Amino acid sequence: MIVDEVLKRLRWIEQALSASRAPFVLALMPVLLIAHSFDDGWYGDDFVQRTWLADSRETNARAAWLLPENAPPSNRFHYSMFELFNFADGGERVQHWIERGVLPWWTHPELRIRFFRPISGVTHWLDYTLWPGSPFSMHLHNALWLFAMASIAIFTFRLFLPSKTALLAGVFFALNNCLAGAAWIAGRNALIGATFVFATLYCHHRWRTGDKRLYIAALLSFIAALFSSESGVTAFVFVLSYSLFLECQTGLKRLLLLLPYLAIAIVWKLLYWLMGYGVQYSGLYVDPLNMSEFFFAVIQTYPALLQSLVISNVFHDSLPIGLSIGGLFFLLAIPLVQTNPTARFFLFATLLSLLPLCAHRWGANIERLFYIPAFGLSGLLAVVLVYWHDRLARLTNQFSAGATTSVIVISLLGLSAVSMVHKTSKPSQEQHDLFYAAAPYNWMFRDDGDDLFLFGTPNSTWNFYYPFLSAPELNFEPFSPAYTLVPDLNYEISAAYQNQIVLTLKEDWNLSAYDSVWRARESFYFEEGQRISAGDLQVVVLEVNQYHRPKKLLFTFLSPITIRGYYWRQWRLGRWNPMPIGAVE
Repeated sequence: MIVDEVLKRLRWIEQALSASRAPFVLALMPVLLIAHSFDDGWYGDDFVQRTWLADSRETNARAAWLLPENAPPSNRFHYSMFELFNFADGGERVQHWIERGVLPWWTHPELRIRFFRPISGVTHWLDYTLWPGSPFSMHLHNALWLFAMASIAIFTFRLFLPSKTALLAGVFFALNNCLAGAAWIAGRNALIGATFVFATLYCHHRWRTGDKRLYIAALLSFIAALFSSESGVTAFVFVLSYSLFLECQTGLKRLLLLLPYLAIAIVWKLLYWLMGYGVQYSGLYVDPLNMSEFFFAVIQTYPALLQSLVISNVFHDSLPIGLSIGGLFFLLAIPLVQTNPTARFFLFATLLSLLPLCAHRWGANIERLFYIPAFGLSGLLAVVLVYWHDRLARLTNQFSAGATTSVIVISLLGLSAVSMVHKTSKPSQEQHDLFYAAAPYNWMFRDDGDDLFLFGTPNSTWNFYYPFLSAPELNFEPFSPAYTLVPDLNYEISAAYQNQIVLTLKEDWNLSAYDSVWRARESFYFEEGQRISAGDLQVVVLEVNQYHRPKKLLFTFLSPITIRGYYWRQWRLGRWNPMPIGAVE
């Protein structure tokens, strides 16, 4: 009796979720799981975007101080399309930010970190036009894109899979903890890009199965994906996989269908390059067109990406268990992949869609990068589970197979949902850490023109955000530079003169992951006698080691080091401490 009632309830749930409203119901699940983050406010790049796009006295003054032209953006809509994701332009802005202390003095003078994401940029412009002072509304805007992305993904599953399997794939995707990346406002570009990637695949399949009207829609969706995020290029990966394994045409005809997509991708990349977008001399990103560098990045990064996608996204705290289950999953998938073209489509697309992620050195730890690979994995996982459920049902009975499958599914989904809630809290915690690290600005409020000098800073990427920070608890006045003299290394001040300090490093300066953001390790070399101008600070490399990395440095300051307007801070034991230099403090 109890068994019959349970089966009845399960059939009712399945029928309800098989209806036309099911994708919207499932797509609402990740929105509810991240809803607790809507009050978290701004974090990291959010402050940068606010500085450029919010039209207020405070942000205008801040932007004027930070931009080489000494004025805020005159046309914020234009700026949102072309410059919002410009962190280093390879020229004037880099030098200006070195002089302002935004970038450390060892930054490569031709550093470029500049992305072309006009569609995503315009959505942020809308935020600061309609609700400039409401981060809650901006988080809600992200949630709408999350809902749209998940809905289209689930509708797409229903094109490729039987209703029961599509339902399972939709649940796996909706509760994949990589969707926690939606909790960061500035990460919206990945949401928008994934939305249009799934729309491209949806329209392409509908076109190839008879609806000729959707051919243009598929191409336009691909263009929109590319103009939203660099991850949009993975739409080509899914269309390629479709052509290889699901296309009804044979031979060269199936490949000819890819030519319009390939042409769009080539034109996009050419425009990207001609307009000065891209990355160079940064250790955080790798340009995929630099084949040798990208090849080594794939070797180094791809295994970690695959582990994060298949294993760590659920069993991030128990690697042995995760490896065991991940290995078992692939073993169970082998017989199905050999006979089922849909399984081959999902497997090939999943593995290939991880390749573009190798351009980001930290990709394995960034949830928002996995939206698109998680779609392919969810489809494959659902196909494999349904296949083995049916095999088990034939060997035993329907109830035993259903109970076993239900335990597996519920366990996976429960762990993933808990992990999503946990990861959604990460930006809030990192925001707290960032504000704590900004303590040198909060401990004393300097007059306009006063300088702050930092020794042993643990994270030069956080230093980048200091001039952009804006929060009531900081009351930060941005018009006083803060210069990072050395990162957190073993050093000693071997001499201090009237306006000079000689600093000797007692260990080799190997760039940390944070410090290499501003200069790739491959280009981190200096010559003895080399001079670097950093505003009120001049740096001379007195001595280098056998790898041409700085060993002894001479810092020359505009004024005597003992004046009241110079402030000195040293990072020790996890906090900033006043540092006596001569008669200072």
